[in-house]
Amino acid sequence: MFSKIFKSFFYSWLATLFSTSLILCICFGNSHPVAIVNAQTPDAYKLVNQGIESYKKGDFHAAIKPWEAALDSYQKNNDFRNIAIINENLARTYQQLGNKSLTLSYWEKVKDYYHSQKNLQKVGRILTEIAQIYSNSGQTKKSYQSFMWCKYINLSNRECITNCPGTTR
Repeated sequence: MFSKIFKSFFYSWLATLFSTSLILCICFGNSHPVAIVNAQTPDAYKLVNQGIESYKKGDFHAAIKPWEAALDSYQKNNDFRNIAIINENLARTYQQLGNKSLTLSYWEKVKDYYHSQKNLQKVGRILTEIAQIYSNSGQTKKSYQSFMWCKYINLSNRECITNCPGTTR
């Protein structure tokens, strides 16, 4: 009897934990700049945080300069992970400012990084961001094409094939 009660409680608790986690992920998704950056220098770390604070205050123009300076530092150190994070922050910032061309440019850089890392989940998320930008500007064909960027996924090695024989982009 005790075993059945314990199992029932455990499964209820597990379902509640899962549901709560899912709701939190949905509610607090990536609509804000990514704050997790492994800065190699204290200066870059300060610049990233300065940009985040400006972004949180809604001062998007002020967020750009420190992030671009941090980006230069990360590029000098070939810190590709942090380069992708800063590029994502800049994409979101330019999106807030309504600059479609710069937004798309930064999203493409982020997509290329995650594609090189074979992180197909993040590639899919970025492609969704790109498609949404095109859709919002009435460019439904480009929106569809961005979704079709990855034509085939090889699950055995997590590879996204973008150029299949017999297909055109």
